[in-house]
Amino acid sequence: MGSGGRPWSLANDCGIAEYEDMLARMHPDKAVSLDRMSKEMIELMPPRVRAAFHRSALEIDEPDVAGQRHHPPLWDRVPVMLIDKKSASDLIKEKRDISLASQCMKLQAALHLPAYEAVMPRLHANNHGWTAGVAARGGRGASGGRRCSPAGASGARPAGVVARACEKDRGARATAYCGCGGDGAQRQAGTRAAGGRGGS
Repeated sequence: MGSGGRPWSLANDCGIAEYEDMLARMHPDKAVSLDRMSKEMIELMPPRVRAAFHRSALEIDEPDVAGQRHHPPLWDRVPVMLIDKKSASDLIKEKRDISLASQCMKLQAALHLPAYEAVMPRLHANNHGWTAGVAARGGRGASGGRRCSPAGASGARPAGVVARACEKDRGARATAYCGCGGDGAQRQAGTRAAGGRGGS
């Protein structure tokens, strides 16, 4: 529920103050994408320019008369970089893929977080689904392992992470990112069942 008892919407519930608050919450020092725009650049802009960015975010969120939403075409292209894991290698399977989505697109998505944050406490843990540090089955594996801690202050799952389980829950079905940092050993497990093998 948004302000004034109305259904939540970006137009009604995201003023310039909320926009700049979410901008400040974004992780700093991140690589830029094809638009070469970073959160730090927006923060350094004059207030009237930041206000224009805020208005653009509202316009992107609102459908046109035909019910269609429009966004910058560059958002449809996400470059992916392959970086070495533990040691240098020419093999693709030994690389880690890092997607460089536009920071403006990430901010556009983050502006909707308050709508979800208001609902999540009212849902049973089994219905939380894919959230940072919480498995789709309620945050605990079949082996009864301890619940993982949140992946970060922003609640965003690290780029490139799909489904991982740490050694502490190695017998459980992997359904979420484990951010426990226990022994540093994290293995990609996909939909591995108890006793199965995960990737390295």
